[in-house]
Amino acid sequence: MLNAVFKKITAALTVTAVMFCSMSAMLTAAASNIGDFEMHVENDLLALYISKTDFMIKDKKTNFEWYSTPTSKEQDEIAQGIDRTDISSLLGISVYNSANRFFEYANSYSSSVLMDGFRLRKMKNGVEFEYFFPDYNLTVPLQIILNQNSVSVKISVKKIIENQNFKLAEVTVLPMFGAAELDEKGFMLVPDGSGAVIEFNNNKAKASEYKQMIYGRDLSDELKSQSENTQTAHLPVFAFSKEAGSMLCVITKADAHSTLTAYGSQKKNSYNSVYNTFELRHTGQYTINQGKPDEQQFDVFQEDTPALTDYEAQYFFTGSGLSNITDTYREYLTESYKLKPRKTDNSLKLEWIGAVSKERSFLGFPINKIYPLTKVSDIESANDFLSKTAGINADVYYNNVTPQNIAQKPFSNTGIPSKLGSLKDFNKISNTVLAVNITDFQREAFPFQKYFLSIRNVNGNISLQNIFKLNTLANMASRDAGYIISLANQKKSVKAINKLKAEEIALYQFGNRNYSDFGANTAERQQKTEQEKQILQSINKDVTLWAANQYTFGSVKTVLDTPVCSSGFDIFDYDVPFYQMALSGFAEMSTTPLNNSFNPDDIFLKAAESRISLKFTLAAQNTDELIDTPFQDLTGADFILWKNDIVKYGKKISEVFGQIGDSRITDYKRIEENVFCSVFENGNTMILNYNSFPVTSDGKTVESKSYLFTEGGENG
Repeated sequence: MLNAVFKKITAALTVTAVMFCSMSAMLTAAASNIGDFEMHVENDLLALYISKTDFMIKDKKTNFEWYSTPTSKEQDEIAQGIDRTDISSLLGISVYNSANRFFEYANSYSSSVLMDGFRLRKMKNGVEFEYFFPDYNLTVPLQIILNQNSVSVKISVKKIIENQNFKLAEVTVLPMFGAAELDEKGFMLVPDGSGAVIEFNNNKAKASEYKQMIYGRDLSDELKSQSENTQTAHLPVFAFSKEAGSMLCVITKADAHSTLTAYGSQKKNSYNSVYNTFELRHTGQYTINQGKPDEQQFDVFQEDTPALTDYEAQYFFTGSGLSNITDTYREYLTESYKLKPRKTDNSLKLEWIGAVSKERSFLGFPINKIYPLTKVSDIESANDFLSKTAGINADVYYNNVTPQNIAQKPFSNTGIPSKLGSLKDFNKISNTVLAVNITDFQREAFPFQKYFLSIRNVNGNISLQNIFKLNTLANMASRDAGYIISLANQKKSVKAINKLKAEEIALYQFGNRNYSDFGANTAERQQKTEQEKQILQSINKDVTLWAANQYTFGSVKTVLDTPVCSSGFDIFDYDVPFYQMALSGFAEMSTTPLNNSFNPDDIFLKAAESRISLKFTLAAQNTDELIDTPFQDLTGADFILWKNDIVKYGKKISEVFGQIGDSRITDYKRIEENVFCSVFENGNTMILNYNSFPVTSDGKTVESKSYLFTEGGENG
């Protein structure tokens, strides 16, 4: 009897315990949810939440929430038409309709979610959003994966399902992820040139949105006219910085196929946003009857299967401000490219142009005549002058000196013509590096050579590289167009480079551009970047590059001509030295040529604010012959005219480096219009005044085009 009662009591208690545990679990789950978002997976740093159609990332360090689309989107009063449904979309697609040969745009919300084409699949460490677009019989899967310290956004190209009549051309990825609202303070960072800041809600709705291809335009497409000179985006990154935290995106796969877009509030909607679009298939233009009244242009679409296999971007979450964004990016670079701290001496960098060749008439026959610009003996004399006058020991880069480079023919060996001296004598000069161009040529070494060596465009034609004047942007019809050597043929140049008895080589026009090759050995842009990395890794010397793209960072020792400004688009609020901050301490860097600038004092300040070397590009004689050559933009190259200024600026920058010490730049802030503050690792600060008049900061006067240095961060 008692045993039966005991069993009933035990059973009742068990049921009560189970009910309590179930209620507790429900309460715990409810507590972990945020609004319509359910917590799916988390780690010590981040948590991934999902709703029916969206996701959210919670940064546990800052407690800030980053939403895939704005939570206030229903209240937007600005967006019209498709812009309104774009706000709710995680993807946008551009589709080529082969029947009418037109491109059509659609977004994932109106053309998939609202048409019952959307499926959500939970994964162990993330989630997959699968978008089926019924109008195009097209499926695109988007994966969001939680890593230890970041979130990966992936699209597997192999899993994209297409219809024969509709081919996917471009995919826009997470156009509203992290978008800032009208009442938020902060900025967007884009990698245009040195880097540019777009402040939230900057009242520039009339300005064009920022749109720039990573690593520059595809050079396989012939550029027939040029409307403006713009900087290149050398880094595949962008960022949001808000009051509570920052989000940095690094495009890790399909970076060479990517184009960044940024706009401010009240442009298309109520938000400030920056995002990426990657190209799956390339589109070129074909012209018939060029220059005639009945000239016509047609789009040529790459309809075959793309070589690109995956798109991936990593999103990192950190504290507010440029300093935290930069530190996070440096950690990524260190891990991905195995970068190690490198001691930099910041010596003055002098690039000397060896010689040029021009076509001249002799007895009625065209001949190519070589004009020496800088002999080896000229470099020795200049070094002697700088050393004795100012104690300056410069690093020397001797460019356009091999017979093929001078003649603008395809590179084949590393010799120097006797008119300039000898390679043996050049190597005797300390701190010298030979520079070669293995990528470009204008004249053929033998008939029809261009048909075997040149890259080809999507039409299958040889890609012409037209030359435009720096000041007027007019096509230089007086010069024949140039060509770019295919990657397969560039690889052959490494043998000659590796035979050179030198510790370092400089590769001019390598690793700083973007192009496809649709010739016999087809290489899309992403394949091209991988092949360039392989070329760099096969060189048995230290390597110097000009304005290097990120993918070269694992192999480059010195980067000349680092971008010191942005393109200055109307949407930008100010420039930042993000490129220099990211690479500082990992490689030596220089400014663009001071003697080729309209504002030499500004270039000096750019060197000072980032603790990088000043650079001059020079010639010792015959500088008038630079006109109508690949170096025709070097208007102030005459060493005789610049030698005293080289001494003056050389002394000034040495003084700056003496004050800063061996310390890299860690932060950069705008104080007021054209007045900035650099903060260095050792706590020292430098206020820089780019104005043409003095300014007062913290009660101290900073003269025009000058700086104020303070130890220990008193101005910070």
